[in-house]
Amino acid sequence: MTDSTLEARCVYKNYDDGRIEALPGMNLSIAAGEYMAITGPTEGDKSTLRYMLGRLDSPTSGEVLFRNGDLGKSISLDTYRSRNVGFVFSCISSDADIARN
Repeated sequence: MTDSTLEARCVYKNYDDGRIEALPGMNLSIAAGEYMAITGPTEGDKSTLRYMLGRLDSPTSGEVLFRNGDLGKSISLDTYRSRNVGFVFSCISSDADIARN
């Protein structure tokens, strides 16, 4: 693989004072121009991984790098989010909610 544009190194995420392990040491490398899909079962930590890569949340340990810079430390999160990453949030609504809107 070519040099990574976005990289997660040994990213752990724990909740409830460490009693709940969401990401057990994730390593991921994405090159510029590369497409990828994050798939898996319900409760498979897909959202947690996306939050870490977009730095909507911080890992308990490990690091998330963009162009070899540590997000939030050497790279401004505002700049990263406004120029390099996008988020699409979705929720399931009932037909009644859709008709009302």
